[in-house]
Amino acid sequence: MLCVIVFVVQIHCTWQVDILGNGMLLVNINALPEVFKKVAEAKGLIASGKARTASEASKMCGISRSAYYKYKDSVFEYSNPFRQNSVAVRGAA
Repeated sequence: MLCVIVFVVQIHCTWQVDILGNGMLLVNINALPEVFKKVAEAKGLIASGKARTASEASKMCGISRSAYYKYKDSVFEYSNPFRQNSVAVRGAA
């Protein structure tokens, strides 16, 4: 079966594999090849301004520019909107 899978990952967090529907999987970062974590790190360096270019960020993370460009549009950091402001609601018994 040929398909394109987009990995949505969060660094330093454990998640069970869950099919989200829109062609994406939520996967524990430890189950993926190291390159995905490094691409996410490189994107973070660029976003934070610690690296000015993809080439600079790639060097800082120890990956090739081609690996960065190959996966940059497929790897995203996931932030759980419910994690920071969790509310427990109990119904009346």
